[in-house]
Amino acid sequence: MDARWGKIVYWAATILAVLIVVVGVVGYVSNAGEGEPLIPVASLVLAGAIWLGGWAFRHLLAGR
Repeated sequence: MDARWGKIVYWAATILAVLIVVVGVVGYVSNAGEGEPLIPVASLVLAGAIWLGGWAFRHLLAGR
């Protein structure tokens, strides 16, 4: 049962990370030329941290 929860947490984190990247890219494209390159970088870092956390939970709960 724990392995199943690990997969659920992993996929939820992956979906959330993809949504954060999409919002960051859309925000960057819609404000192109205004000189705000920090926002997409921050969204990529946040998405990466969320995805990595989901990956870690999957492996911790699966017992691997």
